[in-house]
Amino acid sequence: MKTIGIDVDGVIRNFHSQLLLVARILNPKLKVINDFSDYWLKDAIALSREELRQICHHSHPRQVFVDAHSYEDNVLFLIELMNRLPDYEFVAITAAGGYNNEHLTYEWLAKHELNFRRVIFTSGDKKGKEKIDLLVDDSTANYKSWCKRREDIGNFLIMDRPWNQDCDANRIVNLGDLLKGEYVLAGNSLDAHKLQRSYDDIFKI
Repeated sequence: MKTIGIDVDGVIRNFHSQLLLVARILNPKLKVINDFSDYWLKDAIALSREELRQICHHSHPRQVFVDAHSYEDNVLFLIELMNRLPDYEFVAITAAGGYNNEHLTYEWLAKHELNFRRVIFTSGDKKGKEKIDLLVDDSTANYKSWCKRREDIGNFLIMDRPWNQDCDANRIVNLGDLLKGEYVLAGNSLDAHKLQRSYDDIFKI
């Protein structure tokens, strides 16, 4: 059984927009720009990375992690994939744990009816140590760490977001691209023919 790892924040959960919203509510006098070119929103709001981490991990984690919207297209694709491809193990792999906040991610996943086989909480730089065959992530830093730890660099797929335009990993626009064959064939042995058939079926719905 092949294991496909799906990052949560930035791939299926719209963490960045929600963090910016909560930060703006808490700091109404600060000017806010919808600029997502930096992962930690350095050009969007005059708060440091540590100040933003304080909001999402300590002072207002529920408002950030549970109330966040989904990337709806990716959630719908993912539910179809998990239902239609039982021979693949889909696992959530996220750095959103720590600080005793893991339960908030479980709550968010349940809220959006995402029944992963497993949920792995680990720091982004250690995702490459996990026993997964393919990882979909949105972080350039995580890709660099993956390349240092593993030879199968083609098995890291970067989800196209404004903050990762400097990343040269294989790029996908949504999780439906997993089924098109052009990416799953990049250096790995996933069954592209089975994936392509499911892709065709999904778009007949």
